[in-house]
Amino acid sequence: MLTKRIGWEITNLANGGVNIWWIVASPIVVRGLQLSISLGFPSAGSGFSEALAVGYFSKGWPTFSPDAMQHVRGPYFDDLDTNTFIDLTVDNPGNFSVLTGPPLRGNGTLFASILKTCAPQGVSQEIDLTGLDMTIGNNNCFVLHMDGVGVPMDAEMQGVLFYEYAVKG
Repeated sequence: MLTKRIGWEITNLANGGVNIWWIVASPIVVRGLQLSISLGFPSAGSGFSEALAVGYFSKGWPTFSPDAMQHVRGPYFDDLDTNTFIDLTVDNPGNFSVLTGPPLRGNGTLFASILKTCAPQGVSQEIDLTGLDMTIGNNNCFVLHMDGVGVPMDAEMQGVLFYEYAVKG
C-alpha cells in the first residue's frame, strides 16, 4: 500500500472558496482516506461561521463555479443517468425553509462535510474511509475544496490518501 500525504490551510477564509488539486500521473486504485478538517479563529471576533469541505476525483481537468465560492462543477466520472435516481422529494409539513444541495453526481466524490460553529469556539472533524476500490486513470485529478461564510476563520485539512498502482491486465 502506498500513501500520499495531503494537506493545506487557508487563512482568513470568509465568504469565498478555494480549490487545490493534484494530477494523477499513473493509474491508481484508491483504498482509503484519513482526513482531519478543522476551523479556528486566530483574530478576535464572535459570531456564526461555517465551512464546506469536499474531496473528489475529476475526470480530467476540474472546473469550478464562477462565483466567489468556487464550488466544484466537475467533470465527474460516469455521471449518473436520469434513470438511477428520480426526482428529489422534500416532505415539509412544518413549511420550513429548505435548501437542497447540488444535483446528484456520479462516481468520484470521496467526501462532503460541513462544519458549523460560533467564534471564537473552533471545531474539527475526522473522516476515515476504508475499503475503497476506486480506479482512477492517469491525467485525472484529485481535488480538495473548501469554502466558508461568517466570521473569518483559518480552515485546514490534513490527511493521508491510501492507494495502489492499478495493474494493467
